[in-house]
Amino acid sequence: MDGIPGATPRLTIIISRGSTALKNGHFREAARCFKKARHASNQLQGESTLERSLLHHFYGISLLCEIPFQGDGDPLEFVPKEADYYLFKDRSYSSYSKLYSGTVSPEDYANQMEAAQKELKIAWSLLENESNFLKEKANTLSALGEVALRRGEANPERYYIQASSFLESLQGRN
Repeated sequence: MDGIPGATPRLTIIISRGSTALKNGHFREAARCFKKARHASNQLQGESTLERSLLHHFYGISLLCEIPFQGDGDPLEFVPKEADYYLFKDRSYSSYSKLYSGTVSPEDYANQMEAAQKELKIAWSLLENESNFLKEKANTLSALGEVALRRGEANPERYYIQASSFLESLQGRN
């Protein structure tokens, strides 16, 4: 994430802080940095598709990771999450459900998931018609799948199935 093409020094610093916060499990700080970077990017860099989609993606991921799954048992508890990769650890549990120490109301949880979904959908809309960026597409769709699952939407697996097809295409290129 630190190497977004065309980023100015100021934007690079903000992105670096967000990346570090995400890697260290400080999701609220990561969300704050990526939100700020997203706004700075639009003002300083214009409309770069990959840059904008990455900033929306990482802002959405930070929002998603900030609050653990609400309910009886996370159905994806033992599946490695994108945040686990940023924490550079193989974990047999959901990183954010173990790192979060606060409580959240059902309304705040719903609002947070809605905000995460909005950011991830913007990231997807920027990438959807691009012929490249298969890894970024798969990551964004996987995150959208988790949001859909957490929000109780019908058929959240559709996102994972589509993400898998991008990963298969990516493997075919190597």
